[in-house]
Amino acid sequence: MPETTPFASGDRLFKVTDDIYGLRLPMPPPLEWINVYFLRDGDGWAMVDSGYNTPDSREVLMEALDQHLDGLPVTRLFVTHYHPDHIGQAGYICGRFNCPLYMTQTEWLLGRWLSTERTAAYLTTVTNYYQAAGTPDELMRIITERGNSFLRTSDEVPPVFHQLKDGDMVTIGERRWQIKVGRGHAPEMFTMYDAENKLLLSADHIVARITPNISIWPFNPDDNPLKDYMDSMRQFAKDIPDDITLLPGHGRSFDGFHERVANYQTHHENRLAKLMTGLEDGTARTLYDLLKILFSRDLSPRDFVFALGETHSHINYLMYDGKVTKIEGKPYTLYQKA
Repeated sequence: MPETTPFASGDRLFKVTDDIYGLRLPMPPPLEWINVYFLRDGDGWAMVDSGYNTPDSREVLMEALDQHLDGLPVTRLFVTHYHPDHIGQAGYICGRFNCPLYMTQTEWLLGRWLSTERTAAYLTTVTNYYQAAGTPDELMRIITERGNSFLRTSDEVPPVFHQLKDGDMVTIGERRWQIKVGRGHAPEMFTMYDAENKLLLSADHIVARITPNISIWPFNPDDNPLKDYMDSMRQFAKDIPDDITLLPGHGRSFDGFHERVANYQTHHENRLAKLMTGLEDGTARTLYDLLKILFSRDLSPRDFVFALGETHSHINYLMYDGKVTKIEGKPYTLYQKA
């Protein structure tokens, strides 16, 4: 496992190898930072992910580039998926360094849409979704006031990109990286695998300590991302050996890859079983009712949104598995044991 500098307070830049550096960019709790990576690329750096488009994130990024990374420019920007902590500064970076953006097509389309979406129809879609879920009035008020929160943490995503596909090989400096798409946390997120040097830039597909959020969102309520995720993780474990080092989007680098995959499987199976136990009495429940089965702690409005999406992904998994039925009606959509 490559040595990395400790995540000491205030020490945001860390060395992975002589030609790979990581940088912690600030973001709100509970995660507090996202890792972006710099891969030596001739007379500059290929950058992987970009961080939130916020003043504190911008300041840390530019200080690192100007003072600690030899003052060299960004030559290419690789954005693993459309979430704003990963794509937020893509517009600024591509404009500042006149460098190309590399993404998968689905992730670019989602990021481009959400970074320009200001229509009333969007707010109506969001409001209808959370009302049907049984969201309490106070939370509904906050969600409605926030509108498209993506706009507050992401610059406009560039209108031109270079498409990456699963299995593509990309040369950066002296390394060859295989693009491996991982589904579930995002629909077509890519990871980067250096088989020769046993490194996997795993983005949010495989992270340290926590489990990636697997959510349903208002614009795709019939999706089944949990199945996508579990299928994808099993395939990753088949395709990639255990003796690799993972460089995740959040947290420290780590090994024990196959054990981590097994832990994810057990975690989600336990969550599914907990929901089935909660539905055992045959009572039809809203998504908000079901959320309280999985999440007993107090949730901030931001955490509530992720918790509801996670609950919905597990319910949809059970529904497509024939164990839960959905009852659509007004004002709520209900779910009960099949």
